[in-house]
Amino acid sequence: MSNHISRRSLIKGAAGVAAGTAALGVSKRSRAFAAPAVIQETGSQVKVVFWSSFGGKNAEVEQELLRRFHESQQDVVVEFQYQGTYEETAQKVIAALQARQAPDFTVLSEANWFRFYANQYLAAMDDFIAAEEIDTSDYVESFLTEGQRQGKQWWMSFARSTPLFYYNKQMWAAAGLEDRGPKTYSEFSEWGPKLVKRDRQ
Repeated sequence: MSNHISRRSLIKGAAGVAAGTAALGVSKRSRAFAAPAVIQETGSQVKVVFWSSFGGKNAEVEQELLRRFHESQQDVVVEFQYQGTYEETAQKVIAALQARQAPDFTVLSEANWFRFYANQYLAAMDDFIAAEEIDTSDYVESFLTEGQRQGKQWWMSFARSTPLFYYNKQMWAAAGLEDRGPKTYSEFSEWGPKLVKRDRQ
């Protein structure tokens, strides 16, 4: 018999599976699974719904994490549901909250999590962190503190994009530019025209 979690849906901004496994009791210390209280009390299997914003290769990695989680225990089943881009997922979460059909966990972008925090839809992660003795020093400090408000941790980075700038050194040299990327947007706008070659035929 399957039993869906009946308490208010937990939304972990930008924490995804990492937060989900902490909430469901995966121990970092022993790598063993401890059944949540609802399972211990009822003897039922619990099903949770996880909304993701990752497609392609990232989705494959998420599916592999879920596969390992399901192999490690039989008490909790995570149903993975892809919902589109970060913004598309956020819009669907808003609609689902209004309809009282929100997922148990979701991935949110660092750019759109605050609306959910301001409306008190997020569960603070401090109790999960303490219960699993998670070493927060493993996280980049600036990313960790981004998710803190009023002395509590509201989200933790599950994945973080790193913008990269590629440039053709030969074209740079031909245009008389320094061998580096532009330092400011003003410099970027000044350098752009110098790299353009017009066909005068």
